[in-house]
Amino acid sequence: MSVLALSEAQSIFYTPREASGPSSERILKIFEEGRDAFRGNSITLAMPVYDSITHLDEAYFKDCAEYDWDGYGALPISNQAYAEARDFLELIPSNTFMPSHANGDANGSVMFEWYINAHRLLSVQIDGSRVLQYAGIIGTESFSGRVTFIDAIPKKIIEAIKDIYS
Repeated sequence: MSVLALSEAQSIFYTPREASGPSSERILKIFEEGRDAFRGNSITLAMPVYDSITHLDEAYFKDCAEYDWDGYGALPISNQAYAEARDFLELIPSNTFMPSHANGDANGSVMFEWYINAHRLLSVQIDGSRVLQYAGIIGTESFSGRVTFIDAIPKKIIEAIKDIYS
């Protein structure tokens, strides 16, 4: 008979201290290999890309589709902004969080937000020109800028997203 006590496990890095029997020893070895494989690596769980695309589609086709959608003269999301925003979402690396919000902006652009609280947020505006405008806050520091978006998400944007969640 093999015995392996797992009741003390509190994280994926837990390794049982004792094993008796051949099956338990194999399981112990699997725990150790798994722990060693993950040690020093980070794991990010993010919203699936199709959820973000669904939010974008709702903004484009429903919420922000007509002139004056906000009651203050807002332009509908432009076709160019929508297409570029879809490209943007599809190019976000799988180990990076997807935006928590997608909405239209009054000038006809798409606004993506990564929001944890008032001190950890990032907004990226996509207007169809292949130039992204971004602004964010991490703690007491604010930052903003413009970057060109051609075939990949610019590093500054990826780093800012990761910093929001670190």
